[in-house]
Amino acid sequence: MSVDACIGTLVPKSDVVFVGADAVSASGSVFCKAGTYPTALIAKAHNIPFYIAADTLKFESATLLGFNFRSDPVPRDQVLNEEYPADVPVNGVLFDETPPELISALITELGPIHPISAGQIMLSMPRSRKINALIPDWAYGRL
Repeated sequence: MSVDACIGTLVPKSDVVFVGADAVSASGSVFCKAGTYPTALIAKAHNIPFYIAADTLKFESATLLGFNFRSDPVPRDQVLNEEYPADVPVNGVLFDETPPELISALITELGPIHPISAGQIMLSMPRSRKINALIPDWAYGRL
């Protein structure tokens, strides 16, 4: 266990990197806690396999319709206390998106799959009522 700032020295000493995902897109990109994307970049730079562990419940079918992931900004009170002036900015987001070209495979209950296969798998899955309700508006450009 270590702090995020040490990831650049920890990953090159590893044989493999496994992380979880909050969501998987139809393009194969993954939405994870902030810091996952730079970790994947370091793994790629050092030829370390980078795997995402996520069951297919994390496959976000809204991305089939072109909806993007959205990450909220880091709340100021999680970074600074009230001692700091209100005009001191806090920048950053809680989640980042890791592109499929940095991911060796998605490890799912279906077995390991290539990230770009996520969209095909989503097409075969039942869609939620919410997504089905949005399809007509999306198809006619009203979204």
